[in-house]
Amino acid sequence: MTNGTGPGGSGYQSAPDQGAPYQNHVQPYASAQPTRPPLTPKQRTGAMIAGGVGFVLVQIGLGLISLLLVVGFIAVVLGAIVAMTSNSGGVSRGFTEFADWLGSIDAVTVTVVVVVVAIVAILALVFGILASRWILKAHRVNRPTAVTWSAVGISVVANWIVGGLGFGFSGPMAGAFGNDVGYWVGGLLAIFGIIVSVAVGVFTWWWMAHVYRAPAAQAPAA
Repeated sequence: MTNGTGPGGSGYQSAPDQGAPYQNHVQPYASAQPTRPPLTPKQRTGAMIAGGVGFVLVQIGLGLISLLLVVGFIAVVLGAIVAMTSNSGGVSRGFTEFADWLGSIDAVTVTVVVVVVAIVAILALVFGILASRWILKAHRVNRPTAVTWSAVGISVVANWIVGGLGFGFSGPMAGAFGNDVGYWVGGLLAIFGIIVSVAVGVFTWWWMAHVYRAPAAQAPAA
């Protein structure tokens, strides 16, 4: 590049020489997403504990609520059938005895049992969610509330799928071994289902803790 004097004596810079090497001053591309380090051992352990404890309590609450809904639906259907057949007449003796047994059930006792089971179910759900959040927060997991609710939604659906597969497999297995051995097989499969539920909770909570982990600037020390 050469300097010269233009009209009026003012200084100016001439165009760069053709032989001068071209220098690219464009900055290399940098990702706008901040880097997020992996979970620390403390965070990973806390997420797994929260999944094992929280999901078991949530499952107990959901199981009790489902039981109440199923029993209530069956009671309504049976009551309607009994009412229709009693008015039509010509029912069998066994069905009449069954209708009399339904009528002899104390409504107050049933109401108390339903209320107690419902309270236990709600408490299990609440304590499961609160315990998960407390454990995650104590282990410095980022966004413990978001991790808990996301993990609950995913793990419930996953456990329904796994539980449905296990239930479909346990029926034929129990029937194939007869009544005596079938009970043992059913019990073992039930225990296996509980273990699988815990595993689903542990994995899902760890997964969501990994998804919501903090950027490097906000990540706590190990």
